[in-house]
Amino acid sequence: MLGAMMGDGAVLAAVAKMNRDRRDAEQEQPQAQPNVRTSQDPKRRLQYPCIVGTYSQIKSICSAAQCEGQAHHIIPDFTKRYGNREDGVAGRKRIPGMPTFNDGASICLNGMAAEEQSEHAEAHGADALIEGLGSGKSYYPAGTAPILLIAAEATNQLLMMKAGDIECIAKIRAAVAAELLPVNSNLLGRTTPDALPPIGSPQYDALSRGMTATRH
Repeated sequence: MLGAMMGDGAVLAAVAKMNRDRRDAEQEQPQAQPNVRTSQDPKRRLQYPCIVGTYSQIKSICSAAQCEGQAHHIIPDFTKRYGNREDGVAGRKRIPGMPTFNDGASICLNGMAAEEQSEHAEAHGADALIEGLGSGKSYYPAGTAPILLIAAEATNQLLMMKAGDIECIAKIRAAVAAELLPVNSNLLGRTTPDALPPIGSPQYDALSRGMTATRH
């Protein structure tokens, strides 16, 4: 039913093409991408240390790191589970082969996720882009996409936000690379931030079984 699996090379090529297309679009029309919120005050991004590590390593120090915010999973945790956040924290309904909630690469960001114009809210601008990957036009089933493509969208959002902070960019890239090293880059991740896959649906079946990506 799922057809032939994509090779790692195909996914890497897709990521490279996505990044090239994005750079070309930015050069032609330098403005914020649709569905991506950008900060009204970019200077504040450099007013506190760039703290990156696993969620368990940094969650208790972000609020005390002069960023007045929270730890944020660089690759959103919802993409690594088919249950709700409570399930994910407890280790239930996580996609086989994905990191745990506490092991996910994370960064301290200013503000709360629901706080308008905060840096944390801006990072969640990637959620809509991730959701677009699971439209069902390219990968089966709808509501899923290769974790490598999901990671690219989420990481690029943060790299854009931290543009000019070379040290922080290096930390982000290193943390994401370390998280993905043991993970099959073709492994399907969830792309629906606000909706859980219904039990018995193709999305639920693919995620709960740890299936890999196939193209239509």
